[in-house]
Amino acid sequence: MSDRANYFALGLFVIIGSVLIVGTVLVLGVGTLFEERDLFETYVDQSVQGLEEGSAVKFRGVKIGAVERIDFTRAIYERYEEPSEKKPYVRIIVALMPDVFESWSGSIDETLEKEVTRGLRARLANVGLTGSAYLEMDYLNPETNPPLEILWTPKHRYIPCLLYTSDAADDLLCV
Repeated sequence: MSDRANYFALGLFVIIGSVLIVGTVLVLGVGTLFEERDLFETYVDQSVQGLEEGSAVKFRGVKIGAVERIDFTRAIYERYEEPSEKKPYVRIIVALMPDVFESWSGSIDETLEKEVTRGLRARLANVGLTGSAYLEMDYLNPETNPPLEILWTPKHRYIPCLLYTSDAADDLLCV
């Protein structure tokens, strides 16, 4: 009888331990599923080599979000266009922290429109020599850095991306 009780106690211990481990992982990991996020999208007409889902999004060096998804605009917005008419853009969906635009006055849409007019742009930036990249947001000269031409209405709020130029550092605005 004592052998049977020991197997029962051991089995009960393993089951309770497994339930506690799974419960702890769920409690610690589920918090990110329910946190509020603001989704934005941008498009680039260049390679996004090194940028991955989960990569940081920074504004002047401060992390303000993460890359949520990377895909092609032709698969989402230009599905029924002629192949020669499709743009070769990569779509990057970004999840920004909800308090990023709270310090500015007005609604998020009004604030974003005003800041984009002032020159707010997204651009790819490399992390040292590792080959990985992140998305950086900063103010650039809006006259020399116009938004890409898009013929559709974005599903999320839109932040233009910097067109690829070799002298982009000269266009930084100190605002």
